[in-house]
Amino acid sequence: MEARQAKKVVDSEVAALVSVIVPIYGAESYLPRCLDSILAQSYGRFELILIEDGSPAGCPRICDAYAAADARVRVFHQPNAGVSAARNAGLNVAAGEYIAFVDADDWVEPEYLNYLLGLLRQVDAPLAACNHFVHADGRDIVKFSAKYKTRRMLKREAFESILYHLPPDVSPWGKLYHRSLFEQLRYPEGRIFEDTFLIADLLEAANRIVYGATPQYHYRFLANTISKGAFSPQKWDYVDAVEHMTSVVLTSFPELKQGCERRQAHAALSVRRLLVGAGANAAGDRARCEAIIRKNARSVLFNRRVPFRDKAAILLLLAGPRVFDAVWSIYGKLRRIY
Repeated sequence: MEARQAKKVVDSEVAALVSVIVPIYGAESYLPRCLDSILAQSYGRFELILIEDGSPAGCPRICDAYAAADARVRVFHQPNAGVSAARNAGLNVAAGEYIAFVDADDWVEPEYLNYLLGLLRQVDAPLAACNHFVHADGRDIVKFSAKYKTRRMLKREAFESILYHLPPDVSPWGKLYHRSLFEQLRYPEGRIFEDTFLIADLLEAANRIVYGATPQYHYRFLANTISKGAFSPQKWDYVDAVEHMTSVVLTSFPELKQGCERRQAHAALSVRRLLVGAGANAAGDRARCEAIIRKNARSVLFNRRVPFRDKAAILLLLAGPRVFDAVWSIYGKLRRIY
C-alpha cells in the first residue's frame, strides 16, 4: 500500500513543492554525498536550501558549485550562528508547502521525500516521520525494530512514545512538516539539543503524526559533535530541553506524569555520566544531577516501561556517587572494548 501511494505522489500533476533545508558547518568531507542523495530524489518538485553557517574550509565553495550546477539549489551564506539559527534562516526563506531537514553529514534514500509525502497524504496529517539507519563504524543499523509498524498517532500517543524513546524520535531530520507548523515556532538559538526542546511544541501544533516503519534516512553517528562527548556547561541544555518538553506534555496530558519523570531522570543521568572522573570543580554539577535523579527515583524504579540500565544506574547512584562513578567507569571501558 505504501508503494502504491508513493507512486501517486510522483505522478501527481499538482505535486507540492517541498523545501529541503540543510544547515552546513564543518562537514566538507561528507557534504557532497549528502547533497547528491537529495538531488537524486525520485520526487522531483523540491528546492534545496543550503544555509552555509560561516563554515571553514571548502564548504562555501562546495555549496556555490552545487548552486551553479542545479537551479533547484539555493545557497545562503551567513556568519556562524549555530544549527538552530541556520535551520531558522532556512525556514525564513523556504517557499515550499512542506519542509524537510537533512543534516550535512547524513544522507537519504532516493524515496525519502516521496515516501514521507505519501504517508502524509495517505492519512491526512501535517507531520510524518520515518524510521532511520544509524551509521557507525562503517555499517548501518536500523534504529527502530520491525515491531513498530507504520501507523497514525494522535498527539497523546506520540507524546507517550517520545517520553520512552520510541518512534517517532525527536530529531528534526527524518520528518516532513506542513509549513503551517512553523508559523509560530522556531528552534531556540544559541542552545544545543534544540530538537528535544521543540518536538513537543511541534506535536502539539500538529495534533497527529504518521510514522513510517521503512528506513529512509541515514544518520551518521559522530562521537565528537557538540551534543556528544565530554561534559561542558552547555550539556545542561539537554536537561533544560527535556524540562520544556515535559512541561508541554503535562499541560495537555497530566496523566503522563510518570513518563515525564522517567524522561527527566534519563536526562540527568545522561549528564551525570559525563561527570565521571571530573574534578572537585564539578561538585555543583554533580549535585544538580543527583537532585533531579533522586527526586524522580521512586517513580522510575517502579515504572515497568523503564529499561533495566536506567534503573540500575539510579540504584548505583542511590548507593553513593563513588559507587556510581566506579561502576560506570568500568562499564564505559567495556563498551569501548566490545
